[in-house]
Amino acid sequence: MKSEIFNAKVRDTFIGIEDHGIFTAFIQLDLSDGTTQAFGTYDLRTHDAAFKFVAGCLRICESESWEKLKGSTLRARRDDERLTAIGKLLKDDWFEPAYMWNSKDTAA
Repeated sequence: MKSEIFNAKVRDTFIGIEDHGIFTAFIQLDLSDGTTQAFGTYDLRTHDAAFKFVAGCLRICESESWEKLKGSTLRARRDDERLTAIGKLLKDDWFEPAYMWNSKDTAA
């Protein structure tokens, strides 16, 4: 598995029902390699999953609301072709939804 870490800036956000009828959320990131890629797009139809995803993104971006995420700077980790984690710029503090949902300690 190829893993890369980039500096990133939040370009846009989405939270709502996607075209297949699934409740989801993502943050659109401008990566330091010149590309743009979304972090998220998980199935958030359970209250627990939705809360943990939104809370994790807010925590990493140090924001109190989803609407204020645009313009935030952070790090993003891409494993193969998918963004799998976001992290704080100056701290080794990461939010990795797949790990969180698969671990026994699921606190965001």
